[in-house]
Amino acid sequence: MKKAEKEFSKRIVEWLVYICLALSGSILIITGFLIKSNVGQNVLVSIGTSFIATAVIYFIVNLVLGDPFSPILDKLRGSIEILERANKTGLISIWKHRADVHDSHWIEKIKSSKERLDFLGYAMAFLPEHPHFVELLEKKH
Repeated sequence: MKKAEKEFSKRIVEWLVYICLALSGSILIITGFLIKSNVGQNVLVSIGTSFIATAVIYFIVNLVLGDPFSPILDKLRGSIEILERANKTGLISIWKHRADVHDSHWIEKIKSSKERLDFLGYAMAFLPEHPHFVELLEKKH
C-alpha cells in the first residue's frame, strides 16, 4: 500500500508541475502582450511559450514513453546503496578508469598501511611492474 501512495503522490506532484509551468507561461504571455515595449513583449512571450511547450512536451513524453528519468534515478539509488555497503567494508575509493589513479597513489597507500592490504582491481597489472612495489610488499610482510 505504501508504494501505491508514493506513486499517487508522485503523480500529483507531476500534475502540479505541469499546471505551474502552463500557468507561469500563460501569465508571461499575457504580461508580454500588455507591455508596450517590443523587446520586452517579445522576450516575455518567448519565455512564456517555452514554459508551455516544456509542460506539453514533457506531459506527452511521460504519457507515451513513461517517465524518462525513472530508470536513471533507479540506477542512482542502486549505486548509492552499493557505495554505502562498500564504505562499511573498509573500501576506501572506487575509480571508474585506471588512468584516474596515478601509480604514486598506490605506492603511498602501501607505505601508509598499518595492518593489512587487500587489492581488488581489473587493471592492476602495472603494480608488479613498478620498481618499488615488490620491495614494499616484502617490507609489509
